[in-house]
Amino acid sequence: MKFYNTHIIKFLVIKFIYFILNLINIRKYFFKDDFDLKKNKYHKENILEKKLLNNLSSTIKSVSNSNKFIRQSDELKNGKEYKNWYKDDLLYQLSLNYSPTKRRHDYLKRYNFHFFPIREKVKKILEIGVDRGESLTIWKEYFPNAEIHGLDINKECLKYNDDRIKITIGDQSDPKFLDKFGQENRFFDIIIDDGSHMHDHIIKSFTSLYPYLNNNGYYVVEDVINNYETTNFFTRYAYGVNYYPTNKATVDEPGYDNIDLKNSEDIKNLVALTFYRHLIFLKKGFNPEENPFKNVVEKKFIY
Repeated sequence: MKFYNTHIIKFLVIKFIYFILNLINIRKYFFKDDFDLKKNKYHKENILEKKLLNNLSSTIKSVSNSNKFIRQSDELKNGKEYKNWYKDDLLYQLSLNYSPTKRRHDYLKRYNFHFFPIREKVKKILEIGVDRGESLTIWKEYFPNAEIHGLDINKECLKYNDDRIKITIGDQSDPKFLDKFGQENRFFDIIIDDGSHMHDHIIKSFTSLYPYLNNNGYYVVEDVINNYETTNFFTRYAYGVNYYPTNKATVDEPGYDNIDLKNSEDIKNLVALTFYRHLIFLKKGFNPEENPFKNVVEKKFIY
């Protein structure tokens, strides 16, 4: 009994120490920066990877120095005249008239890369977060055949309604409202989340509206700045498309050791995931359960 009581006391003491450490967040003193702290919360540290990445960083620095590489953006090379930066980029040139935050955040060249080939085919687009209406006006010009929808919680945004811009007032954190909105306005070719940028709101909007995105449509999430929760959530699709349709994970990550195939319609209907700095693109589409060329050759039909 004495032995048992001693261990209980030790356990309680250790638990109390962990509680205090967590309370004052002393862990931050053992990491170089906030990114390392968040990364280690979600990902196990791999000693080999850490060593190789350190070597990679040193090698890049060494090669850059020996070859006198200069880290300078193309924008600076083109001078201070903004109109000279991307002369062949239609979206960027349109932005010069409206000065949206998307331009300052360096998102427009990413949008133009994905959307320029399809801009005349797009029929309906939704942007969550209207603000001062600049983005909606740009989309109206950029997508000449599209109906532009804007969703915002601020009723003052109703003033941006016009012939092709449709404003809806609502809360992006309310799944019931979003589902109703999706059913009433199906289907969108592009959905952009430039709303509150809060993690809970982002994933509620995505899980509610993704079903109402057209096949081959794009879902875009903006401003995932230092938002490790959100980037970790969307890496589900990077893992998912790489080992679907088996339920045995090929990655050793928390939350991805198993995927329930009976509830993976999102993975079955996503073909691409692109991460840029502070910006995520997802492309919806039919993700076959097996290589279609293999099915044709071997005459298998497992779709």
